[in-house]
Amino acid sequence: MTGPVSATREDILVPLGGSFATLSVGVFEAAQMHTTLIMVHGFAGNGRDFDAVAGPLARAGYRVLCPDMPGRGRSVWFDNPAHYRFSTHGRALVALINRFADRPVILAGIGWGGVIIALTFTMATLPMVKGVVLCGVPLSWHLGEDEELVEAARDAGLRFSTQAAGIDHVLAGCRFRGADPGHAVNLAKGRLIADGEGWKPAFDPALVLGKEQAGNRVYDITQVLPAITAPTQVISLRRDGYPAAGPEAMVADSPSAFLFTRPDEQRMLMTALDRLSDAATPAQATSG
Repeated sequence: MTGPVSATREDILVPLGGSFATLSVGVFEAAQMHTTLIMVHGFAGNGRDFDAVAGPLARAGYRVLCPDMPGRGRSVWFDNPAHYRFSTHGRALVALINRFADRPVILAGIGWGGVIIALTFTMATLPMVKGVVLCGVPLSWHLGEDEELVEAARDAGLRFSTQAAGIDHVLAGCRFRGADPGHAVNLAKGRLIADGEGWKPAFDPALVLGKEQAGNRVYDITQVLPAITAPTQVISLRRDGYPAAGPEAMVADSPSAFLFTRPDEQRMLMTALDRLSDAATPAQATSG
């Protein structure tokens, strides 16, 4: 399926507790759309991380939604770091699902985004979700143990006089080691936003303050994976740390899940979506 893609940004008011917050969402659409695909970024990223893949996915028939989760990009930044709980992100994701549930929904999460998706299934019943893709999701997650997140904490309050200076700084980080230069520059641009003082990381410093209040516990994803009721593709890289029993242990209690490892992260998502389209895919585990 081919054709032009419209790319817009929509600000959506989502209910969070007793008030509302603004969620900024990149929306990519083509003329014919069979499925809504919601892509949830990693902890230090935002919806702009998916700019390179959103267009091709839209041409393939998906309405692609790329939200900036709270505290990132152009979405709400809370004054109180205690608001950045997993439950807050889960409520934001549920509101977004409900807003665009006129078509079947697939959720795709990268790293921390996959953790958010898995935990959301423990909070809500989501019958409109017909598939889940968890890409590079660690078996356990903790803020202080990830090199990229440590860098995000260090850089969150920085200001740069020019966009170019900010891009150079972002590119020097661990996230972009070995990345294609052209692709890396575009990603780096998405990690910066302009303000009255120049340019700054599109990441609220409060996300890494008050860690305990913000729900910064260690989460064992093997425990919440069985809560996902939709067919699931769990894509885990070797660096994500398999248990001693091997990757099969991660899917043993989740009969709908398929686990495999691939070194090529850019192809992981399309491979997983192809597998989800085949309802007959049995539960199994392989490695690449």
